[in-house]
Amino acid sequence: MQPVAVLKYPLDGAPMSRHSRFWAAFGVGLAPAPHVMVDSGHEFSCGAVDYNADYQRMIETSRIRAAQGQLRATWERLDDSLLVNVLLTNLSPLTLSPSNAAAVHALAYEDGGMGLHGRIVGSPASVPINGLAPGAAGRWELQIPNVQADDWTGLRILALADYLPGVGSRAYDILQAAWAAPAVFRVDPQRLTFHVRSNDPVVATYRLSIEGPRQLSWSLTSSQPWIVASPTRGGVGTQVEVSVVVALMTPGWQEGTVTLSADDRGDSIVVDITAHYTLVFSLYLPLLRR
Repeated sequence: MQPVAVLKYPLDGAPMSRHSRFWAAFGVGLAPAPHVMVDSGHEFSCGAVDYNADYQRMIETSRIRAAQGQLRATWERLDDSLLVNVLLTNLSPLTLSPSNAAAVHALAYEDGGMGLHGRIVGSPASVPINGLAPGAAGRWELQIPNVQADDWTGLRILALADYLPGVGSRAYDILQAAWAAPAVFRVDPQRLTFHVRSNDPVVATYRLSIEGPRQLSWSLTSSQPWIVASPTRGGVGTQVEVSVVVALMTPGWQEGTVTLSADDRGDSIVVDITAHYTLVFSLYLPLLRR
């Protein structure tokens, strides 16, 4: 369960990508302050209410709802901007597209706050989602410009995706939200196991996913001649295919590694590879007929 993030804006300075969600849910007319919403407008409140009870109810309602997306995000500093990379898997029954106003957003704020209302330290970044089918995954890169942070190490970056959930729906709803983690060199998975038989027509191939800062480049080496990996150089987002050469293997268990080294950073990640090779002999008996 994700922790709750409470972000506060001055009423006359809230970014349109967020405040417009409140007005979409509220409709037309006079909405007394404060304007409060949860999940991009799925729950909202305005004016004088029993603040503790009303807001607690909205938060608890959100907590028990099933997520409509699976979201993971990383961030890195680029001069005075933030670069946020978002990976979203669509768990909703709808294809996410401009027709249902689906979009990915990134917000940045300092943990300690900046005055009474000034927690948001950069204009939110938003990009539309153009055709993400149910069950499909997509990746987006967002840039939050001109971040005026007192302490960059205290920044928190929140990534979220929202949409209009149905035909004629007025209120937006959230697919998922998550805090972004600093972008670091990462390879997944870090352990592979092959089971190979001498009569197998096809040998399995695994894929390694590489993540990290935008400028990252890496190179790859294998410790054993029976391990093949391609490509041997690349950048963030490149997938490496790993397989084995049966002709160079010996019967039984064998071990090796693939090492990915980040150029100019000194970081290396080792992927452990274990393989078992079984010789299969075929015995053909003569067919006797009487």
